[in-house]
Amino acid sequence: MKQILQKNVLVCVVAALGLCAAPAMAQGVHYNDVARTKDNRPLSNGEVAVCVANPTDPGNVGEPCQPLATIYTDATLLTTASNPIPADINGNFSFWAAPGTYFVEFYSPEKAVEPFTETITLGCVPNATAAGCGSTGTGQNNTWTGTNTFGADAYFKSGEPWFDVKAFGAKCDDATDDTAALQATLAAIPATGGLVMIPGVCKFSSTLTINKPDVTIEGKGHFQFITQNAPVTYLDFQGTTGNAILVSAQGFKMQDVGVKYPTTIGGPLAPPVAPTLTQVAGTGCPAEPYYVQTTYVNPQGETSDSAEATFTTTSGNCLQVQSPPSVAGATGWNLYVSANPNNETKQNATPLAIGTSWTFGGTLVNLAYRPPFNTTAYSAIYDNNGAQLEGVKLFTNAANSAGTANMANGYTSFGCCGKLNEVYVAGFGVGIAGAGANNDFSVTDSYIQSNNVGAFVVNGADINFTRDDFEGNVVGNIKMLYGSPYTLSENYFEQQGTNPPSYNVQVGDTSIPPQGFTPTPGAIFINGNFMQCNLTAYPPAPIVIDAAASIDIEKNSFSQCGNQNIIANFAGAGATIKVLGNISDAAPLSWTTSTTGFVESDLNGTALTPGTPVFFGLGVTGNLTVSTLTPGDCVQAGTGGLLTTVAAACGAGSGAFAGGLGSSFQDATEIAAPANPSAGNDRLFLNSTTHLLDCHTSAGASCIPTGTASLATTAVGFGVAGALSGDATNFFYTTATHALTITGPFTASSLTLTNQFSLTLGDGTTSRGNVWVKSNGASTGPGYYEASSSAGGGFNAYIFACQQGGAMCLSSSTPGSDANNSLQVHSGVNAQTGTTYTIASADQDSLTTFSNAAAIAVTLACPAAGPPPTFQNGWREALKNLGAGTVTITVSGCTITPLGSGTAGTTATFATGASGFLYSDGTNYQVIQ
Repeated sequence: MKQILQKNVLVCVVAALGLCAAPAMAQGVHYNDVARTKDNRPLSNGEVAVCVANPTDPGNVGEPCQPLATIYTDATLLTTASNPIPADINGNFSFWAAPGTYFVEFYSPEKAVEPFTETITLGCVPNATAAGCGSTGTGQNNTWTGTNTFGADAYFKSGEPWFDVKAFGAKCDDATDDTAALQATLAAIPATGGLVMIPGVCKFSSTLTINKPDVTIEGKGHFQFITQNAPVTYLDFQGTTGNAILVSAQGFKMQDVGVKYPTTIGGPLAPPVAPTLTQVAGTGCPAEPYYVQTTYVNPQGETSDSAEATFTTTSGNCLQVQSPPSVAGATGWNLYVSANPNNETKQNATPLAIGTSWTFGGTLVNLAYRPPFNTTAYSAIYDNNGAQLEGVKLFTNAANSAGTANMANGYTSFGCCGKLNEVYVAGFGVGIAGAGANNDFSVTDSYIQSNNVGAFVVNGADINFTRDDFEGNVVGNIKMLYGSPYTLSENYFEQQGTNPPSYNVQVGDTSIPPQGFTPTPGAIFINGNFMQCNLTAYPPAPIVIDAAASIDIEKNSFSQCGNQNIIANFAGAGATIKVLGNISDAAPLSWTTSTTGFVESDLNGTALTPGTPVFFGLGVTGNLTVSTLTPGDCVQAGTGGLLTTVAAACGAGSGAFAGGLGSSFQDATEIAAPANPSAGNDRLFLNSTTHLLDCHTSAGASCIPTGTASLATTAVGFGVAGALSGDATNFFYTTATHALTITGPFTASSLTLTNQFSLTLGDGTTSRGNVWVKSNGASTGPGYYEASSSAGGGFNAYIFACQQGGAMCLSSSTPGSDANNSLQVHSGVNAQTGTTYTIASADQDSLTTFSNAAAIAVTLACPAAGPPPTFQNGWREALKNLGAGTVTITVSGCTITPLGSGTAGTTATFATGASGFLYSDGTNYQVIQ
């Protein structure tokens, strides 16, 4: 920089001598840019409104902000220009204005495009005559009347494309707020770009916006990016919200300088909870199920989506979605709706106000898919245009510990061609976050440490991580969502601290909602990396393949993987996965959890059977030879297809049957049940508990063949000593009660009980429905079923086979050999709707119902011997009151006992809903249940 300084001094001295023309004295500042949408796409044929700072009306869809500023056609600021400004088909626009701060809004009067706004500051042009735009010391222009000698550094606005921030009033003493001086420096840079020098530690409290192309910020001194010490020169952001640096123009570069970001600024907003759905009266809305998700928005972006809620509307109503609750940092909310699950699309063109509900108008639209990435997090550097960082250190106070999920990001890239070389990123939520169309993006020779997530690239093409060092990132190191190709080559993944991540590399994430297509990354090349495996969270594997089209894993080195998997493969048959020439310093739990999709070959390209890839263990330098064997040792297959030696004869067993059973006999030691064998094997042993041969499968089930002699007794029977032989766990004989207890299910295709005259169903303790199966003991008497009305058997009925006709008979007493009473059945329903009724003897075995709102008087004659007999012994009728009025049954000359009272009288009542049987014993009546 000394050479540049001397050159500028010489130019100014020559000018002072009159040998070169003086610069123009224009007061206006020229500004040109590209109108764009919120997601950084050019806004063709749009409008640009230039308003005063903090406008009272920031503008709605299709409308400009208010109040509009006065802008001009040239540097003289004499001719005013139209405002708003029409942008051309590529979004280009320009204007002239006086120095100051303005609010620029990009919008379209004809399209439902959400307005995108940014604040710009137009500084003094070099040697301008406007108030405050002269030299730093006098407020006037520098004049040169002769040769000047400078005994120290000179700070001045030379008009050359490099700027020392101290010339604009910055102290950079790690104490003064240099915000105004830094912004003035950036505003003074011409449209062709320039170099900004940072001479120390410059504190600032609001976002520095790089809105001019080809701007470079450079520090001084040696930058020790690999250490955890602060750099010599850095920008120390002291704000309470926002990005530290926002890059909105191409060609931005930072070199040998740091950016420190506060840990007090929260990271991404948490998404809303599942929305509350209702319906309101409306027309034109289909009556069908709806599926809804919501997000929060803030000036930085949009959260990931909420849990899904569903609601089915009815005819004449429309869906209504309640606003999510207000949370700190959220400025609005977005709504995603579909008639199908997991297919929601955006329904609002601009964010909805918090507290304002949304009502469906009858037609679903698709303004966007649910966001795959939470972009509400602010960043130390937020780059829309492919910045180049050389020797840059992005750090927080958590750089020596670990970032958390609710912290801001280090570097966020939305756009093409970001290049990070020798960059240190530590102490953030996501160290490096890439979203949008991240094309031709690379991170090389960099150090990503102590972040919650090391790097997360949502969508990209030609993404490269080369010779980078990932250490101590809590959740994971690199995640790739979709896009292709990705190259991860010669990186170092070391897991330190108490919270190692669950993966070093994760390819795809099926938990991310679809964006109109399946988010599957492809053409992934993972080559020559070193990965440690001491991982703790699920799935503990250095490489996790959640979803992928094609992936090539070659010649990587794995360490400390003795109890973990190398590859957790969930991609399924749709993926093509090549695994070749990898090494490990310890035999892993498995090289892959699934071989589905694997295409394997050896180092020469010879195809191998999937599931047997060629992996080379560390320390093996050649093939086994005869000279390496010890007499008596066995050579057998080892881990990774290598040959190993075992100090035992080949085929020798172990444990109780070592050496085989022999040709005559073999003493065998009884042992307790051993651990289950590996999958596909059975384990035979002599059980020390049962003193029998026993066999277990890998699942712990018995593999003893049913009924095999000398292995187990499978028959169940009573022994002569009263003991029950067989499965003593589930079948046993109790000598005290002489009862057989079965704790497991009892199944028999047929069951014969010899000389069994009584079988009790149930335990005999219930108050109703005890059933007995008996005979009367006589050889000519029938067997019968006895139904008891209570445990005491106050009212019993007997059902048995009739002696004639093959029908069933019913009796109120124990049936004799000559019993032949036909079984009566229900004869129909006698529905009464009036207020009076007389019960007839012919109503026997019918159901009489009463339905009237008034009281119902029912008359009942007393039983008579006849002939013919009326209301004889055993006569019965079912009654039920379906009406609101009370049913009263009255007798004269006999008694009736109401239900449950036990007291005989002349009346019995049935309240609403009551039912029962009217029963005659040939003299009086009883109402029973």
